[in-house]
Amino acid sequence: MGITRVAAAKPPRPYTVLMLTLALLPLFITAQASPPKPPPESHQFDFWLGEWNADGTSYNLQDPKQTQKTTGTNRITREMNGFVVHEHFKSPGFNGESWSVYVPAANGWRQTWVDDGGGYIPLRGSFEDGKMTLATPPNPASPDNQSRMVFFNIEKNAFDWNWEKTADAGKIWQVQWHIHYTRKR
Repeated sequence: MGITRVAAAKPPRPYTVLMLTLALLPLFITAQASPPKPPPESHQFDFWLGEWNADGTSYNLQDPKQTQKTTGTNRITREMNGFVVHEHFKSPGFNGESWSVYVPAANGWRQTWVDDGGGYIPLRGSFEDGKMTLATPPNPASPDNQSRMVFFNIEKNAFDWNWEKTADAGKIWQVQWHIHYTRKR
């Protein structure tokens, strides 16, 4: 058995170190850059941010005299570098969450709702005339039927919200669920 000698590594040449540094410099600069800022329109949902009590009434469209009182809470947060508005809705027997984002290329909002009953609802819309309206996309199998939510009567500590349905391509919208939101103090 002999002793094996390992040759010492030669130090890198200054030119090699300089070229490697210049090649990696853009990666370091990009990593240090500040994240992109959300578009100004992303603040259209700022009225909704916070903790809310949600007292409402749901309506039977076949018999509007049949109503059901509802109560719940809603916590709305801004997340993901300010781009996403995240809803956490809780009510006895019904809980759900939504994620909303303003999409500049579409000049509007997109929201995805999911709930503990397996519900999934994609919505799109905009803020106009003091109201935020988000509607389900038209269904080719039933083009006259559509649902939407409308946030209205918006004040600092309260607003109203309706879930509405149309069966005549939007000529008449019927309220299925009305909620009056009051900010928790």
